This record gives sequence, structure tokens and C-alpha cells, in this order.
Amino acid sequence: MNEFVDVAVPVGVRKTFTYSVPPRFRDRIVEGMRVLVPFGKKLMTGYVVGFPLRSQIGKIKLRAVQDLLEQEPSISSALMETALWVAQYYFAPPGEVFRALFPAGTQISGERKASLTPKAATLLNGGLRPPGLTPQQDTLLDILTQGKSLPIKELAKKSALRDAESWIESLFTAQWIQIETSVVQPRVKDKKQLAVRLLEARPDQVAELPPAQKRLYSALESGMKSPVLQEVLQSSNCSYSTAKSLERRGLIEIVPMKIHRVPADLSETPNSNAVILTPIQQELVDRLLELIRRNKSSRSLVYGVTGSGKTEIYLRLIAEVLKLGGTAMFLVPEIGLTPLLSRLVVSRFPEKVSLLHSGMSAGERLDQWNRIRDGYSRVVVGTRSAVFAPLNDLRLIIIDEEQDPSYKQDVSPCYHAREVAWHRMRQSNGTLVLGSATPSIETFHLAIQREAMNYFCLPERIESRPMPQVTIVDMCREFQRLGKNVIISQALQEELGGCMQRGEQAIVLLNRRGYARTLLCRSCGHVFV
Repeated sequence: MNEFVDVAVPVGVRKTFTYSVPPRFRDRIVEGMRVLVPFGKKLMTGYVVGFPLRSQIGKIKLRAVQDLLEQEPSISSALMETALWVAQYYFAPPGEVFRALFPAGTQISGERKASLTPKAATLLNGGLRPPGLTPQQDTLLDILTQGKSLPIKELAKKSALRDAESWIESLFTAQWIQIETSVVQPRVKDKKQLAVRLLEARPDQVAELPPAQKRLYSALESGMKSPVLQEVLQSSNCSYSTAKSLERRGLIEIVPMKIHRVPADLSETPNSNAVILTPIQQELVDRLLELIRRNKSSRSLVYGVTGSGKTEIYLRLIAEVLKLGGTAMFLVPEIGLTPLLSRLVVSRFPEKVSLLHSGMSAGERLDQWNRIRDGYSRVVVGTRSAVFAPLNDLRLIIIDEEQDPSYKQDVSPCYHAREVAWHRMRQSNGTLVLGSATPSIETFHLAIQREAMNYFCLPERIESRPMPQVTIVDMCREFQRLGKNVIISQALQEELGGCMQRGEQAIVLLNRRGYARTLLCRSCGHVFV
């Protein structure tokens, strides 16, 4: 049995905290489990990461774990090890890394509430005042006499006092108020809806029913597809009281049923026609499948020009991994790319795909995460945060447009999805495929110079389609020829004019990010970096 436990608490501290384990939890608490622990004046969700020995604790008096938030760990030991690796490698707070593994809004916390002690309540109800109080303390007690208990933050707001929490603590120290911590349930929960279930009945019982009840019973007896009570009532043109009457007769049962929230991007699936691979595509697929079947960790760069058919190669690899009994992950850099890609993947692998990105509602993310954890989804499509998806037997991770900077998380916990993906593949002896038309310098260096990853090239577009024509204009010469007040080149101006005359549209991209502007010399064209 475990007497002590190391817990990662989601605060900005780069260490874990040790708590004692009450006897009732000692034979049930395991690594990776979520627990409720006191931290300062709060109750917070913590994550069990280890069990120190009594000899390591010494005579230090420890605070105790308040409760176990789950019967079994929600994440695997491999994913827990990945979180600890991210915390160490990126020098990130381990509690914040663990929090990133779970859907937003699912954390359980504690709330401190203040109420009058029996002694103070007796005095105030009798028209007396506790002696020696300041005006600020009197104000707080007056507010508490109006109700049973108030959260500390709400009490401080109602009092409008400066440094109200200090005055509240002084009343607690003087034993005029009592402060208790209550558990605040997570903001996002499973969605439930009333459903109806038909029970066995004798023919004479059905024959005696009033018309409305008989109509509702007949609709259920005919085998309606949806068991949702509201839909059943609408289709049979009956009221809720009719259903309750049937329930009192013992002919139906009304029970809450969990509703799975499906993102709109997964609800529509286009027709998927079989695609014939080009010889170069087929050769690349065969070589990558050979790496996957070796059951040894590997990473590969697929360097292919835009329109060369990389996506079809990815889908063939995913299909093979599913045949082998594994799972796969497909990461894209931007939310805007996710809907089209998710529908394409769903059309190939119906009922096996889940979506994870910040553009979904909190409820949708929770339901998708649960499907992944429970093994119903074997393919995950998402942005960088999806790299922590709780997939079991993960054999393949594909990162499209791997050079994109959006794969870097620049707020705590900081990480790079590409490096986390490679760590997960080393764990599970899987294959990491990095695809790009313009690979990052470090990836290209690893593939070409150091030969630390396999290198595959798709130099041509499908059906030998021509590449778009590119013209590079030297703005230095434009300034010398047309003067320093020129904003765009003459060639660009002519092309834009031609588009307008033909009734076409054009896009002009400015090479700047945020508010960072380029300092340009109008005389010689020199760019100051």
C-alpha cells in the first residue's frame, strides 16, 4: 500500500508536491490517476506521478489527498511518461503539462465559503454585536446574516472593502465566522437527455389505454430509431404528461441517456472514389509501409511539391496501420485546414475518426476525447494539441506542413508538436511521417546531411500539371527607375490591372507578422534587419 504520493498540481511551479494518502485510498490509488488535493487555500485537481518512500519524507507533516476523482486512470502509462518528458525537456511545470492532456473545462476545483459560527449567529439574531469589532468586520457580519453561506470572493465583492479577504481572515481567526471548502464540479460534463424504453405488457393492458397513451405506446412498439423522449413525443403528437402516465402504469421507463455531441465537420462525408497511384506514389507508399511493418521506430521526410499527391499517400498509410490493428494520428497546422481534411478522412474510415482542435465547443472536445480514450476512434485528425490524444497502440503520426510555426506552443506549457510526436513514436516503435513542400531547415538537415531520418521526394505534380509561374522583381531597380515613392513594382501593377479588366480576382500577400514592419531604404532598396 502507498502511504505517500507525488502529485503534479496545475500551477506555474516546475516541481511536484508530496501528499499523504488516507488509509481508505491506499490500495486504490495508482499512477496517472486524477486526485483532489489541497493547495494553499484551494482544492485543485492533481495528477499522481509517483510514490515516495517513508524514508524520503522524514518527519515532515504532510497534507492529505482529499478524494480520488476516478476509479481507473484516464491516461495510459505511456502518455503519462510523455507528459513527464515534456516537463523535463521543455522545463515546463508538470502540472500544466498534465492539464494539457485533458479537455478544457473538465478540471475539478474547490471553493471556500464563509458562514457565521453558532456563537456569532446567536448574538446577531438576539440583536447583539460581538465586542471589539472594526467597522469593516461589522460590514462583513451584516452581509452574512442575510444568508447561510457565501463564497469568499462573492462576500468580498459585496462588501466593497479594500483588502476584504484580510478582514475575512481576521473574523475567522477570532472565531466569529467559519470557512469551509466545497467541491466545484467541472464546467464541462457529459450531455444527457431523457430517453424512453419500452417494457413488456399484456395485450389487455394496451387495449385499455386512452387514445393518446395507446398512440404513444404503438409508436414505441413499431420500433422507432431514436429513443430520445422529445423526438418520440413529437413524432406521436403526444405530451410529456402522456409519457409519465404510461410510466406510472409500468409500460415504459423514462431514463437519462448520454448524448454524443458530433462536430459538424464529422457529420458530413463526401463520396470517396478510389484513386490510382502514380508509379512514384506507389513506390513511396511501399517503402513507407515496409518501415511501418518493421515495428521499429523511424521518421521520414516526404518532400513533395504542392499537388504531388501527398495526402493520398497519407491515407494509404493510415489504412494499412488500421489493418495491422494499430491507431494513427494526422496533424495539420491550422484549424482552417481541418474541416476539409477531416471529411476526407471520415469518408475513407467511417465511424473510426475523431477530431480535436480549439475551434470545437468544449462539449464536443470532451465527447471526442472520450471516444478516443475508450477505443471507439482509431484515427485522430487535429492541430498541435491533438498530439496528446489518448490513443492506444499508436503506430503512425503524420504531420502535414511540418515547417509551419503553429506547431510550436508559445504559452505554458511550451512544446513543439513535432518533437512530442517523435517521442511518442520512439515509445511505441511507430513511424513518424513529416510532409512538406518547403521543409524546415532543421528537418531538411537531419534528412540530407545527418541522415537521421528517411528522405523521400515527389518532384512532380499529379498528371504532370505545370507549376505556377513565379516572377521575382528586384525592387532596388524599380526605385532607381521609377522613383522612391513606388509601392509595388510595375510588373505587379500590370498583372493586377489585367485581372481587373478580365473580371478576375487577385490576392496580394504582405510578408509581415503582427505589427512587425520592415525598414526599407527608398534610395537603394536596402532592408534593415
